[in-house]
Amino acid sequence: MHKFKSSINESKNFSKLSIKDIEPKFKINLRGKNREFLKKVGQLLSIILPYEPNTSASNQEISILWLGPDEWLIYSNQIDLKKFNTIGESLYTELYQLNKGAVTYVSDQYTCINIKGDKFYDLISKNCPLDLSIFEKNTGNVCQTIINGIDVIIHQIDSTEFNIFIRRSFAKHLYLWLCNTASRL
Repeated sequence: MHKFKSSINESKNFSKLSIKDIEPKFKINLRGKNREFLKKVGQLLSIILPYEPNTSASNQEISILWLGPDEWLIYSNQIDLKKFNTIGESLYTELYQLNKGAVTYVSDQYTCINIKGDKFYDLISKNCPLDLSIFEKNTGNVCQTIINGIDVIIHQIDSTEFNIFIRRSFAKHLYLWLCNTASRL
């Protein structure tokens, strides 16, 4: 696993809104779809993969985001690198033996921006085609969309807190746009 520096390393507070760069300690993209795969992943992670579109599952240590019928993003802020390597190796070894899935380390690929506050919907609706009403019904929702022309994954932590995953090369641009827009709300 590579060590990297975030391109942002900042946090900003605005009226009823805070925006900060956070780096989950690990991120894994997981792909597979048969029953053996789902069972093995559930056993290894002690959590059942979400199987309904736009949902997530979380426990004390990890969050798993549904990205597609056979794709998930696993991330954590709680697990140290040693435990992460153990989890990643276990997933890779066990799924390789089944020959039923794929494990890809994507920790270096995505940056995460955390947004907290009552004005999240006002901020995101400025340049996002997504119908944000999906976030108003339940917590833990996930979606892949575009904000200001940049592909993102949005994970709803609770009613006023969201993590936005962006490809590292676009992170600074999106962060600056979010801060600029937030300053005018």
